[in-house]
Amino acid sequence: MKIAPLIDLFFRDKPWEVRVQKIAKCGYNYIETWQGADVDVLKSMSSIGKECGVRLVSVVINFATEKEIAPIDEANRLRFLQRIDRFSDNALLADCHQGIVTAGQSIQGHNYQQQQACLVGALRAAGELVKEKGRFGKK
Repeated sequence: MKIAPLIDLFFRDKPWEVRVQKIAKCGYNYIETWQGADVDVLKSMSSIGKECGVRLVSVVINFATEKEIAPIDEANRLRFLQRIDRFSDNALLADCHQGIVTAGQSIQGHNYQQQQACLVGALRAAGELVKEKGRFGKK
């Protein structure tokens, strides 16, 4: 089992590079982050991590509270896939090969089966999208 602290919540008064070093000193070998939109931050975390034995293993792609991105709503499909595309590119540039996707909050007026079908379809489309990148999800 890999324990990967969410770097965004640790040592919040410190810059990212220092956070990585401090997490390494705590004995952790892996981190994950909410910073998928910023390729420079991801690259910095990854680079410093390699120097101190910590690997960036996952990037959170979306938050459950982001209604306009939630993959359980068919109306969000394009925005969701655009987010997957951009964040997976950023993650790969930082040598990170995994992402975390949240389904979103239940939608009033849509039954469970409708939301589940939308989620499955969105994840299938996202899988096809990142599969074309060749490396995402393989480590």
